[in-house]
Amino acid sequence: MRLLLEPEQEELLCLLVEASRKVPRDEGQEFKYCYDLNGNRLSHPGLPKHSPVPQIPDLEVLARNNLIRIRPTGPRPEFFYVTPEGFSYYLQIKQRLGIPPHRVEATVKSYLSGDPFRSVYPLAYDRWTQAEEKLWQGSSSASLSSVGHLCREALQEFTAVLIQGQPNPPPKERTVARLRAVIANHAGSCSDSVAASLDALIVFWGTVSDLVQRQEHAGQKEGAPITWEDARRVVFMSFYVMYEIDRALRMGSSAA
Repeated sequence: MRLLLEPEQEELLCLLVEASRKVPRDEGQEFKYCYDLNGNRLSHPGLPKHSPVPQIPDLEVLARNNLIRIRPTGPRPEFFYVTPEGFSYYLQIKQRLGIPPHRVEATVKSYLSGDPFRSVYPLAYDRWTQAEEKLWQGSSSASLSSVGHLCREALQEFTAVLIQGQPNPPPKERTVARLRAVIANHAGSCSDSVAASLDALIVFWGTVSDLVQRQEHAGQKEGAPITWEDARRVVFMSFYVMYEIDRALRMGSSAA
């Protein structure tokens, strides 16, 4: 059900939800609305710097719709948190938008979701789509770990297509080695500048692969818990690196 909220109020809810998810679940803190003679401000460890200060009426509208819960401490709102209904409505907002809000992300996603990418890499696209959908559904440790697992499978399926036809390919889990073999085989058909960018993408791929592994194993090796922001980074970087490599391999030879 769509609530009667103004666009600014929906944007505020998205800001609050995403800030909440940047903090580990067991360290979740309430938002604090601070009143100051030099200007009011909103305090929370997950908020980006220079976040806009919400208007009190907008907070009250979110509270009336049970999207946030204001803890009564006095005549003015001070402490509040996002309710389960707020997280659920956030998901509806994202589903209604259909694509990520940022133009660069929208461009890349539209490329991945269209032909020929979907037809050439159907399994990679399927796994990445599942990861992207899972991203908006919650921030439990199991859910965030599942995002990493699906992204890892997407990268594996992507390189599985690239390596087809090459003799003695590296094992499926060695995606960096597979990618290096593919790019080495392709080097003669593209310009020097494209070849250099592909070499750089191998390094970037390795970094993304490390992040994906950390996400899947919930940061156990480092001893630091994963957050929703980690999952967002993994999802975005996974499709970005596939996008860049696919475009470079498709179009590089035309620039030779």
